[in-house]
Amino acid sequence: MKYKGQLKEHERESIFLFLEQGFSYRKISEKIGRNHSVVLREINRNKGPSGKYQPFSAHNQAKERKIAANKLNPCKNPLILRYVEEKLKEEWSPQQISGRIKIDLPGHSICHETIYGYIYAKENNHLMLWTGLRRCKPRRMTYYGRKPQKEVIPNRIFIDKRPQYIKRRRDIGHWESDNMLGKKEPCGVSVTAERRSRFLVLGKLNKLTSEAKKDSLVASLGKLPPWMRKSITFDNGTENAKHELIKDKIKVNTYFCHPYHPYEKGTVENTIGLIRQYLPKKESLADITQKELNIVAGRINNRPRKCLGYKTPYEVFYGELSGAFRN
Repeated sequence: MKYKGQLKEHERESIFLFLEQGFSYRKISEKIGRNHSVVLREINRNKGPSGKYQPFSAHNQAKERKIAANKLNPCKNPLILRYVEEKLKEEWSPQQISGRIKIDLPGHSICHETIYGYIYAKENNHLMLWTGLRRCKPRRMTYYGRKPQKEVIPNRIFIDKRPQYIKRRRDIGHWESDNMLGKKEPCGVSVTAERRSRFLVLGKLNKLTSEAKKDSLVASLGKLPPWMRKSITFDNGTENAKHELIKDKIKVNTYFCHPYHPYEKGTVENTIGLIRQYLPKKESLADITQKELNIVAGRINNRPRKCLGYKTPYEVFYGELSGAFRN
């Protein structure tokens, strides 16, 4: 039965009359069009001192409880509201705000759903608080309003089906790829790192589409000999939807991390952390050129790495390519 809100005064009067006539709670609920648990809770909560249900006093009790609840509403507390608004401007999620407020403001709390309600309340539209959220949507889609989504990345092979020897990093030619974003803008950088050598390839993406990602990987990895491009591991972003075309064009196997498990492609995740030294998180990537990206990749590829015995990614990668470091 659909929720109809709080009981009205006339409904409480009907409950009283039906009780006087000896009707059961279930029968009363059918007559007033409410769930029987609503009727049961109403009678138990709002009985008078004598134990008898009276509609007038029941309605007054309900109003008093509502007023008391509003006083406890965290959205009525200026200190909590100021904290919430400040953290939204810092691009914290409602969950992060809800969890952290207990540390920063001891004795205060607010549920993340209450924060979402405050963000999307009509009277707060002018504040545009939703611009601090991850997806910046001016309207919140309700849980029940979501439609089943078609599979946007067809024929994925998850990482647990990837050969185990790839995990051991003894063989070169196995890559991980991800996109790196700057400000909220429709462009970015394709970041692709080879697992054994940690060799880095960067590609400018003028659009954050699967077509742009496909073209970037085909152009960069397609120049390599086949034995240097054996597999690529992706995450489940829609920019990787054309992995089958990549596979066909440059003859490479494609694998996917499990949803919400980015650590399964830790090589490229860590590499993005290194790139941020040169391309900070909030810096725009719109004007950066491919030539500048090549310079950044060159600097990282020519740094000695402890995990490589202090060789550089360039030395290990091109050493394999020339056969100088073959075991």
